[in-house]
Amino acid sequence: QQYVYCALDRYIEWDLNQLNPENETTLRLDVLEEFKYNKFPCDNVTIICSDPTSCDMDWSINIDALNFSSSYYNNASCVWVPLKAFTDLYCDGDCQASPTKHPTIAPTLAPSLAPSSRPTKS
Repeated sequence: QQYVYCALDRYIEWDLNQLNPENETTLRLDVLEEFKYNKFPCDNVTIICSDPTSCDMDWSINIDALNFSSSYYNNASCVWVPLKAFTDLYCDGDCQASPTKHPTIAPTLAPSLAPSSRPTKS
């Protein structure tokens, strides 16, 4: 089985004087400005699974993972942050197995991610 990889090793530059980490829409636009045509590398990608179902690639920003308030950043005016540190890549659809993450035994008592303090409204 193969897994989808969407440029998560890329770094995004932020001006800390203009950054508004509370606004996900603004953060998303900042990320997209780093890519050609302002498109995330997996935009408009559909995965055809073997069962035969499909899912569409999408991504979201984990605002909780962005913490520029620590003393480490006191004298910095800008930072470079890897996409994988604050984005969640997922496939929205009917595939039984996730093409974006290595599978875990289900159900698991040790989830790989903590619950979000800002869940989506799906």
